[in-house]
Amino acid sequence: MKNSVFVVEASAGSGKTYCLARRYVQLCLGLAAAQTPVPIQSILAITFTNKATWAMKSRILDFLKRIALKQLKPFEVEDIIKPLGLDEDRASKLGLSLINDVVRQYHYFQVQTIDSFVNILLVGCSFKIGLSARFKIQRNSREYLQLGLDELLDQADSDDKIHKFFTDFVHQYLFLENRSGWFPREDLLKVVSELFRQYNTYQKPLLVFPSQQDAFSRKKKIYTLMQELKDLCPPQTSKKFLDHLDSLLGPQSSVIPAKAGILDVDDLKAYWSKEEFPVNKGGEITPRLEDLWGKLRQEISGLCRWEAHSMFNPYVILFEKLLDCFGRLSRRDDVLFLEELNRKAALLFEDGLVTVEELYFRLAARFQHYLIDEFQDTSLSQWRNLAVMVEEALGSGGSLFYVGDKKQAIYAFRGGESRLFDALQVQLAGFNVQKNEFG
Repeated sequence: MKNSVFVVEASAGSGKTYCLARRYVQLCLGLAAAQTPVPIQSILAITFTNKATWAMKSRILDFLKRIALKQLKPFEVEDIIKPLGLDEDRASKLGLSLINDVVRQYHYFQVQTIDSFVNILLVGCSFKIGLSARFKIQRNSREYLQLGLDELLDQADSDDKIHKFFTDFVHQYLFLENRSGWFPREDLLKVVSELFRQYNTYQKPLLVFPSQQDAFSRKKKIYTLMQELKDLCPPQTSKKFLDHLDSLLGPQSSVIPAKAGILDVDDLKAYWSKEEFPVNKGGEITPRLEDLWGKLRQEISGLCRWEAHSMFNPYVILFEKLLDCFGRLSRRDDVLFLEELNRKAALLFEDGLVTVEELYFRLAARFQHYLIDEFQDTSLSQWRNLAVMVEEALGSGGSLFYVGDKKQAIYAFRGGESRLFDALQVQLAGFNVQKNEFG
C-alpha cells in the first residue's frame, strides 16, 4: 500500500465516501498492525465542502466502531479487513485502540476542506506573508475593494496621474459596453471584483499590452506589406478583394499616408482569415505573392490579438493601483480573504519562504498519506500548494489516493481543472500509479 498513487474514477452515487473512508480505515489498521507510530497524525483527507467533511468523518468513525465491536457485514469484512491479512479478532483490538486515539487526540483526526487546510498552513507561517498569527479570514472582499476605490477617487482630485487612470477607464468602459452616458459606481466595483477573483484564481499578474506607439509601428508594417501585395496581384484577383484592399490603402502616394497609422481592424474582412489568396480560376500565384500573403495574415492576426487584449489595459492599470490600496487596508486590519488563500499559500513555496520540513514542524504533524475527494474540482493553484508535500511523502514511502468524476466538474468558475485528473497520472507515473473505476 506504500509508495503508490491510487486513482479512483467513480460516477455519481457510486459510493465515493465509502471508498475514501475504507481507504482511511485500511491505512489506520495497516499502520497500527505494523506498529507504526502516530498513524492518525500521518494521514490527511481533503474534501471540498463542510458537508462532505462531516460525511467522511462519520463514515470513518462508524467503520472503526463496528470493527472494534465486530459488527461489520460479511461483505465489509471481505472488502476492508481481509485485504490487510487480518482476522476479525486482531482487527477488533486495533479498531478499539484507534478509536481511543481519535478520542484522546481528536485534533489529529485530519479530515477537512481544502480551504481549512490552506488556512492552517498560513496560520503557521503568517509572519512570513506579513500577517500576525491572529489574522482573520473574511469571505467577502467587496467592502475592502470599495474602500480602496473610494481612497483612489479621493486621490484623483489632487493626483493627475490617478485622475488619468480613471478617465481612461471610463472612456474604454463606455466604449466596450456600448453606452453613451455615465456609468454607475456599482459597475466599477463589479469590474474590479471580477478582476480580483481572476487574479486570485489563476495566480498570475494581469498583463498590460504594448503602447499605442507600438501598435502604430505594427500598422505601418501591415500597410507597407499591403501596398507590395497590391502590386503583385494578378489580373484574375477577386474584384471584391481588390476593392477592399483599395479601401484599406486609400490614395496612393510616394510616402506612407496617415491612413497607415489608423488602420482599423474592424474594417478588415474575412479574406484575411483564409489560407488561400483570393484569386479566380486561371490566376497565377507567384511564390513571392504566396509568401507575402502568409506574412500579412500573420501580422494581421497578431494585430487583432493585440487590439483584443489591449482594450482592457485601462482596466488592468486601474486594478493594479487599487491592489495597492486594498493590500494596505487589509494589512492594517490584519485580514485575509477566502479568495486569497491559495495565492498567499503559493507564495510560501514559490518565494522559498518555507521548506517542507519547516512546514511540518509548524503544523506539528508530518503527513505521509493523502486522500483527496472530488479531485476533478481541484484547481491548479490548490494542487500546487499540496504537490510539494505530496511528492515529498511519495518519495519517502507515502501514498496519494484521489477520487472523482471528470463529468461532474462544477468548480471551473473557481479555477477547477478537470484535466488535472488525468494529467497527474502522467506526472506521478514514477510512483506506481494504480487506477480503478467503479459505478
